[in-house]
Amino acid sequence: MARAVPPLDPARSEGTVIIRAPRRFALATILVAVLGLLAGTSSAASGEGIEISGSSSGWVDIFVKEMVTVTESDIKIDSAGRYAGFYLVPDTATRTPVGALALPLVGAGGSSGGRLIRLGPTYDVAPGGYRLYLIAETSTKAFIPIPNHVFQKVSPRGRVASALRTTKFVVPAAEQRGERRIGVHVRRPTMTLAAQLVTSDGLAGVDTVTTCLTAAGQVCTRPPVRTMRAPFTTARSSVAELARPAAYDAVFAVERGVGLHADTTVTAASLTLVL
Repeated sequence: MARAVPPLDPARSEGTVIIRAPRRFALATILVAVLGLLAGTSSAASGEGIEISGSSSGWVDIFVKEMVTVTESDIKIDSAGRYAGFYLVPDTATRTPVGALALPLVGAGGSSGGRLIRLGPTYDVAPGGYRLYLIAETSTKAFIPIPNHVFQKVSPRGRVASALRTTKFVVPAAEQRGERRIGVHVRRPTMTLAAQLVTSDGLAGVDTVTTCLTAAGQVCTRPPVRTMRAPFTTARSSVAELARPAAYDAVFAVERGVGLHADTTVTAASLTLVL
């Protein structure tokens, strides 16, 4: 997917602020003013970043000029859909994808008010070209805060397929383990997410929640994502990978630990975004 991508902002002029204070001002007053200017503001407050909007999943090519870290609390995703977010895919293999997803069904963003699901190992964005994907099933607006990047609105130029599959099951208090799988058939390189929300009133019990993506019909060969549910009533677990063409299972499991258990409800989802 390597391509020459022009920068969104080829040149940006920076102004110079000169502070002249009357002699009667104390030195401390001048220092406070200078430190206030140096402190700066968040990229969301300053409007630095990229806003992408559309009514379905799609992509547009962008360029990031310098190494930045996206602050999750500054990400804004506005959508009435079941899922919405963004995914930055670099044009070279030396950099890693970065993204975030609202998926209220499993307690992530939107009406749930929970933290977004991170799509990638970190929120660090290295300089270079990216294909920015909007993840949407209905009218969606996503703001990606990028420090020192002049605010710009973009719309997807190409369209891609995205799909959500869900399942829900109950692990009775007397059972030691419960598991459910969602089959995922990948024909092209695809971002594949598995996420689950586990809820139980058994405050005295310990559940180990496991989420993973594996070859169809196989046990998890990679270390699964595990979350301990105790002494809290809920836990969320998710994993996202760039999957090559093959048949996969999104695996959702709950294993009992020590304690007195109540029924445990598992709400799970698998999301695919074809790249």
